[in-house]
Amino acid sequence: MPWARAVSIALGGRSKIGHIMGTVTPPAATDDKFEYWRSSDNQVMTWIFNSMEPEVYEIFAYSETAKELWDSVKEHYGNQNNISRVFELQQEVCQTKQLPTQSFNEHLGLMKKRWDELKQCRPKAATVDEYVIREEQDKLFMLLASVRPEYEDVKRQILMTTPLPSFATVCNIIQCEETRRRVMNPVISLGGDRHENSAHHTAATNPSNIEFSSTGNLLGINPNFPIVPSPTSNFSLSSGRGKGRGRGSKYHCDHCHRDGHTQDRCWILYPHLKIQKDKPIGAMASASQSDESSEDFQSTLGKLAMQLQEYLSSNEATSQPKI
Repeated sequence: MPWARAVSIALGGRSKIGHIMGTVTPPAATDDKFEYWRSSDNQVMTWIFNSMEPEVYEIFAYSETAKELWDSVKEHYGNQNNISRVFELQQEVCQTKQLPTQSFNEHLGLMKKRWDELKQCRPKAATVDEYVIREEQDKLFMLLASVRPEYEDVKRQILMTTPLPSFATVCNIIQCEETRRRVMNPVISLGGDRHENSAHHTAATNPSNIEFSSTGNLLGINPNFPIVPSPTSNFSLSSGRGKGRGRGSKYHCDHCHRDGHTQDRCWILYPHLKIQKDKPIGAMASASQSDESSEDFQSTLGKLAMQLQEYLSSNEATSQPKI
């Protein structure tokens, strides 16, 4: 990190870098040089503390020696084994573009800064085995950079693992996560068209798509749901017309005493079930669903009540049982 390099240069210029590198060891407490060493070590700690932010200083304020302080900071903020930072730097190097307002020297300075930090976080491989490991890590980094954003949590967990998993292990982890998402959320198919699935889900739950069986019952829908008959219905909602009428009909209304339907489907009791000849059923369903105004809803209820009352008054004689 740049801060560590600046501190190392400053201490090296004062011949005190041995206190953080471990080359200057403390003498015995009874030795005459102990006081001199402690004075120098405290001075090094003071310089390091003064270069820290107050919030950071509070974390390391109780370190006993400069070497202990330096090792604690290195362990806390060091990037030597920080694979996540290496991955981040590689992404920044690949994605950085020269801005229209930037000169070439400014752009080059930004790129060189990232190259130098990447070199410090990831020194050159000293052996063939280290080179093979670095090559597999680079392949792994390219794979993680190419997957979709919803795998961000998985990527974070992989990069936080020490040591870094193998390429084959990472592929297996991502495949397991993909399977888990497909099982937990079947509506959204990872390999299919989510718009098609959403349309199917909407069609299945849309009241305008409710269909009836031959017995007049809704298929898989709550019977208390407002009924909007489908054009493909196999029974008639009108009074005595359609396939349900005839001597062999097994449906009989106890209210109007007509065949072809039951009392719970009688349009005299439920005028909204009556099919309007001058208006398509699909339009009726669409209008019924799109009516979001409470005022229009109350007005419709009032009209239906008036029509029902007028009809009952005018057909009071015809409502007697037929022989």
